[in-house]
Amino acid sequence: MSFIFKIVSFFGSNSGLYVLAGALISLVLAWVGWLFYALDEARLANELLKRDLNTTLEANVKFEADLKALEQRKTQELQALASVSKANEKLNERVVYVQKILYKNKDSNLTELFNAVLECLWGEDANTSCQAK
Repeated sequence: MSFIFKIVSFFGSNSGLYVLAGALISLVLAWVGWLFYALDEARLANELLKRDLNTTLEANVKFEADLKALEQRKTQELQALASVSKANEKLNERVVYVQKILYKNKDSNLTELFNAVLECLWGEDANTSCQAK
C-alpha cells in the first residue's frame, strides 16, 4: 500500500505534474509525428496509384485503337466474303442453267450447243441474249 501512496503523492506534487505534462506533450508530439508520417505514406501511395492509372489509361487508348483497326479489318473481310458468296451463287445458277439446257436439248453437236450457252451466259450482252433464247 505504501507504494500506491508514493505514486499518488508523486503526482500530487508540482514536480510530478511537470513530469506528467512533459509525458503528455511527448505523447502528443509523437502522435502528431506519426500522423504526418501516415499522411506522407498516403500521399506516396496516391501518387503511385495515379501513375499506375495513367499507364493503364494510355494502354487502354492503344488497345482501343488496335480494336478499331481489327473491327475495320473484320468488316472488310466480311464484305469480301459476301461478294465472293454472291459471285459463287451466280456461278452456281449459271452451271445449273447450262445443265438444264444440255439435258433438255437433243442436238447431237454438243460443242456448238456448249459454245452457244457459254456465249449466252458470259458474253458481252449476257443479260439480253439469255432472255431472248
